[in-house]
Amino acid sequence: MSRRPAHNPFGVLRLPLVLAVIAAGAVGVCAAQVQPEADDSREGRVEAFLRTIDAPGLLAEHLRVRLDSSTGTERVEIAGRLGAVYAEMLAASPPGFEQDEVIRLSGELLQRVPAADTFDLRIALTKARYLTAEHTAEHARLRLASDEDIRAAIDVFDSVAAGLGVLGDQADRRVGAIERRERQGNISDLQALRAELAEARRERSLSRYYAGWALYYKSLLSGNPVPAADAIEAFGYLLGAEGDEPTIEGMSKSLLRYEHVARAALGVALAYSARGDHVVAGMWLDAIARSEDLNPVVAQQLFSRSVTIYSAARRWDTLARAVEKRRGAGLDQRAQRPLTENEARLLAVGVLEAFRAADSGSARREAAEPIARAALGDLVAQGRISHVIDLVERYGTLPLGDGGFIARYVRGLRAYRAARETHAAEGDDSEPTESPGVIAAYIDAADLLTHAVEADDAGGFPEERAGAGLMLGLALYYKGSPAEAADRFERTVELIEPGNAHAESLWMAVIALERAVEQGRTDLVPRLNAAVLLFVQTYPGDDRSARLMLRFGDGALFEAETVLGVLLGVDPDSPVFGAAQNRAADLLYRVYVRGREPERSDSAARFVAVALRRIDVDLELLRDASPGDPETALLLQRLRLRIRQTLDATLTPLAADPASARRALSALDELRARAGDLVGDPSGGDGLAGELAFRRLQLAVNEDDRAAQEQAHRELEAIGGRFLEAADAFLFGRAAERWRRTRGLDHARRVVAIGDRLLGTGEIPRSQLSTAETTANAATAVWGAADDREALGIAIGIDERVLSAHAPTAELLRRLASNAEDSGDDARAREVWQRLASSVAEGSAGWYEARYESIRLLSLSDPAEARAAIRQHVILHPMYGPPPWGDRLEALEAELRRNAGGGP
Repeated sequence: MSRRPAHNPFGVLRLPLVLAVIAAGAVGVCAAQVQPEADDSREGRVEAFLRTIDAPGLLAEHLRVRLDSSTGTERVEIAGRLGAVYAEMLAASPPGFEQDEVIRLSGELLQRVPAADTFDLRIALTKARYLTAEHTAEHARLRLASDEDIRAAIDVFDSVAAGLGVLGDQADRRVGAIERRERQGNISDLQALRAELAEARRERSLSRYYAGWALYYKSLLSGNPVPAADAIEAFGYLLGAEGDEPTIEGMSKSLLRYEHVARAALGVALAYSARGDHVVAGMWLDAIARSEDLNPVVAQQLFSRSVTIYSAARRWDTLARAVEKRRGAGLDQRAQRPLTENEARLLAVGVLEAFRAADSGSARREAAEPIARAALGDLVAQGRISHVIDLVERYGTLPLGDGGFIARYVRGLRAYRAARETHAAEGDDSEPTESPGVIAAYIDAADLLTHAVEADDAGGFPEERAGAGLMLGLALYYKGSPAEAADRFERTVELIEPGNAHAESLWMAVIALERAVEQGRTDLVPRLNAAVLLFVQTYPGDDRSARLMLRFGDGALFEAETVLGVLLGVDPDSPVFGAAQNRAADLLYRVYVRGREPERSDSAARFVAVALRRIDVDLELLRDASPGDPETALLLQRLRLRIRQTLDATLTPLAADPASARRALSALDELRARAGDLVGDPSGGDGLAGELAFRRLQLAVNEDDRAAQEQAHRELEAIGGRFLEAADAFLFGRAAERWRRTRGLDHARRVVAIGDRLLGTGEIPRSQLSTAETTANAATAVWGAADDREALGIAIGIDERVLSAHAPTAELLRRLASNAEDSGDDARAREVWQRLASSVAEGSAGWYEARYESIRLLSLSDPAEARAAIRQHVILHPMYGPPPWGDRLEALEAELRRNAGGGP
């Protein structure tokens, strides 16, 4: 049984989440409605409240918390109350995870506080075990339980019966002792004594009741009649026969209105049947059925129990009458009230097993066949064909009649299996036969199966019709008609949804079409390609897809991901594993190069995992290769390409993998040492030497090895070319990322140094605007942090070059204006602020900022002109502007007026 993480049973919230709510007022609000408890503590009031709202799971959690902090007598009392709550929860929960969790918690409680081992908790735990075994026993009645499960259930019933026997004996002794005290008289509290006696009798009845059923099922499953006799005696405690076998005359008919009493009486009937006393079993069954006040739950069980008893007794006439009454129709008529699935299966099993008995003569079979036919008919009418097929497997020929899909399908199934057995006996049954006798057997099976799939009611059984279609195609294939078989397989594929049957039919369509093409039916090639494509797309993880890819993967049938899924799924033991892996590596690199983040990084990792394995394999091959061999040249070419691809993928910025990159570089060193100039010209500027230096620089940056980085950069400067430019761009990107992350001065200086080199001295193209922006920002940061006038000049120079060729951003204009002022060029700063004012919407925050800064700068060189400018601003904007620029403009105006002596 699968397990979920432990949590509070019954889905209740963890206690700490609700205690605050209760403590905040729920207990106080309900205090007037709840009977006061002796324990008036906060914990006691919470417990009383939880009992009132009927929340056993939450109450159990509360008691567990109290138990952890309690000692002595109080601990035993709390444990007893917790055990009672567990018993209540076990009684209310069906088998499954919730019940298993309560059983686990109960076991923990009994280990911690053995005094909590009350009868109610013990009987609840025993009942939980019993019900699981009972479920197996009921499946076994239907012949749906495995031998292993049956053996396990017998062990449970044996253990349960023994344990309940002990509990029952203890309760019986208590009953006797209390009854003796009652007869002796002189009892101070008669009411308490009688309550104690009632409780002891209740415990005895419960123990005997479940012990009786455990003993009956043990007898039923094991075939041993001895436990059945003990079961009858156990049931007697509920039927007025304490310690003896009950009698029909001694049973109080009026008590049959109670479910446990009526079930005990039914248990007696079943136990007599299991013991082989069929006459007595029938008498008990009749007596129960005649009860005028029978419990309705038990009344609903009478029919299925009658099937068990009358089938075992071979009382076919009596059973036939019971079946007709239950169905509301004769055995050969359509039922007004069809048997349920379990009832029909149980009836069929009972009759069919009687057919196989040694004493089953033709007369008895003739009497029983209509009953079996009625049961099978109800299964068919409800579409429960899997039961019919299973019964065929178990019992052979069934009394199904001649018409309809099911009867024809069953006959076709048996004919096909007979043909397969004959085929296997005569040779290799995996290939079509050439034996006339086997061909004839397959033809017979194909005829029967054709009649089945074409039956008028076949559409009512879609799964079985698909199975018949697959079987029909196989019969046609094995008899040597692949084109005809392919037609049938394809028609079957169209009838069903993807799944096992669909995959099998589609696979066989491919096999049949390929064989037909091999036999000269080239007109079927388009259908073959379509079937191959459909199979691989529908079942990419199926081993058969790999086999199809090996035969058809060189064409244009498949998308790249489909091919990858198949190639990477090839078994390492396959002779084509290496070729499949190399092809997969090629495709993975293509996906990586064309991808975008974050998928691109994932593709890089997928590629590298495959590529490194192939590099290791190819290097091993190279060690044994012969110079001058054409295969060696191909091997060298493949190795060089794979290593370069791996370096590219392992040093991509967002998915750097230094360890794998070092493995690739080491492989390249070995390749160059073994192959010399066959791997390329190491001196060419755009050749392998430049690429290697660039990759080593990338690796050094990823590992933060400054010395190795500088060495690689010097090599690139000596070589020149596109890899030097690529290296500078890479270094700039890494430096900019570190500066953005840390805002450190050293990182800013590095950004400025690399960026200034990348931008050069000419016009800055649009492709370098981002580099220019980052470099100017970093240079401005260096100026601000270190009063570095060289950095200030670089920032101003970059921004002026951008401004001269491109539309500037507001951020650039602000930075340039500020830097121009810092450099002492107030006039240029004012010009830039005025340009910013003209480039943003009037009235925006940026516009007020630019107005303030331009007037402020004007006041430094021409105060009178500045006063005129600010008067004009106030006329148009009497409120000056939004904060903070409005406040600053107002303060600037006041300062200009003071400096002018308060005059205009």
